[in-house]
Amino acid sequence: MELKNIAVSDWQEIFKNKNVIIFGAGIAGKAVLKILKSKGINVFGFQDNGAAVPYKIENIPVSRMDFSKIDNQKFIFVLAIHNLDEAIKQLEEVGKYDWIAAYQLLNEETKAELSFMEVQKIEAIYFYFERFINKELLTLNSLDFVITERCSLRCKECSNLMQYYSAPKNFSVETLKNELDSLCNVLDEIYEIRLIGGEPFVNPNWNEILQYVATKDKIKRISIYTNGTILPNDSQCEILKESNAWLSISDYDELSRNLKPLQNKLDLYSIPYEVKGVPYWTRCSSFIKHDRTPKELLDVFKKCCARNLATLLRGKLYPCPFISNAMNLSAIPQVENDYVDLTENVDVEVLRQKVRRLMTRPFYNSCEWCEGRPTPEDIKDEDKIPPHEQINKPLPYIRYDDSAPKLNVVIPVYNVEKYLGQCLDSVLNQTFKNFQVILVDDGSTDNSLAICEDYQKKDNRIKVINQSNQGPSSARNRAFSEIEMKNGGVI
Repeated sequence: MELKNIAVSDWQEIFKNKNVIIFGAGIAGKAVLKILKSKGINVFGFQDNGAAVPYKIENIPVSRMDFSKIDNQKFIFVLAIHNLDEAIKQLEEVGKYDWIAAYQLLNEETKAELSFMEVQKIEAIYFYFERFINKELLTLNSLDFVITERCSLRCKECSNLMQYYSAPKNFSVETLKNELDSLCNVLDEIYEIRLIGGEPFVNPNWNEILQYVATKDKIKRISIYTNGTILPNDSQCEILKESNAWLSISDYDELSRNLKPLQNKLDLYSIPYEVKGVPYWTRCSSFIKHDRTPKELLDVFKKCCARNLATLLRGKLYPCPFISNAMNLSAIPQVENDYVDLTENVDVEVLRQKVRRLMTRPFYNSCEWCEGRPTPEDIKDEDKIPPHEQINKPLPYIRYDDSAPKLNVVIPVYNVEKYLGQCLDSVLNQTFKNFQVILVDDGSTDNSLAICEDYQKKDNRIKVINQSNQGPSSARNRAFSEIEMKNGGVI
């Protein structure tokens, strides 16, 4: 399927005798409304999957429409959402509707009527769809490029998990250059790269990193995600302008202490930006093993607002910010299929295949540990929490040890010297090796304890506990207490 720009002279014929519905009520959808109104074309309404309750934009109704009640001969949709393929599928499920993509309305004349952000949002929609159609290209719509673990704030419920870093680091320019080189060597194109942290302006070399990113022809747009606490100097603003980067600024009220000076400076240098208010957050920053079924994992992933935010961190490409930082913190298992190590010494084509598989998975095993980051249409009022609440020190968490035994074999021992060696040889010679043997000598009066200790010296998977004679139940409970205390394995 090929999308071409439509000449303004053809618009009247295309929209003649049709009720126009804009599919998507975000920045792109509002920009489409601006374009159509300027050409005297009326809009019937907005279709918004996220509109749990109907509302209005410039007195035009916005709602989740029941397509089965819409006459497909009388309506035409202008698609203004990123996931054009999903919108098309949604329309085709109930009938053959006429549609055009928002990008088809762009030309030099209409672009002049829009802001930088409006044009960018519409162009991004086309990029996503074009790359969706062209299966041969290996591309990323969006990439979070983590240049620091440090932040100027310490938000308790940070979805990027900065609140857990007890010794956060800035990454060096050379390290980041090598990471980006490795990724660009594998990919054909990246639509937008987002310099992020933590707070990216905390890295004192962020401007040098930005300059290097701007040299990459495979990267089409550059953005920096900041919280309005740090003000770039004049020379840094010059670099921002030269790189054609834009800023996404989160407005955290009084915490964003330099928001107004930052806006003034960006305006002075004609650097594009957006300011996003943050009325609420959702709780999605803990590490909990949920024991979900594959169907449940699929549902969590489908509803995740971060499912298209690939992340590059410490030379590894991850499918989302949660998995990247959770693994970086060793808070969840290092599941190999849930990331691609770009430093791996293998053929580039092998890495391309791994990245393609990674980015087309229906869900990830690591979703098992995530509470979920629901899209706006799936957020319930009871799930909303106060945003940007600050804490005084990093939050504690239990590190997940991948080297910990996956199985614990508990053997109470009492006066069994004749059989103990045969028993232990049988256990230790299993083909499965990732286990620990806990021998609890329950006050043996023969050589059992000595045999246990001899085996412990020969095999580091064996741990010996010695106690006075209290019976087999007590011996087992003593071993269980040891396992629980170390938080390891499965009993």
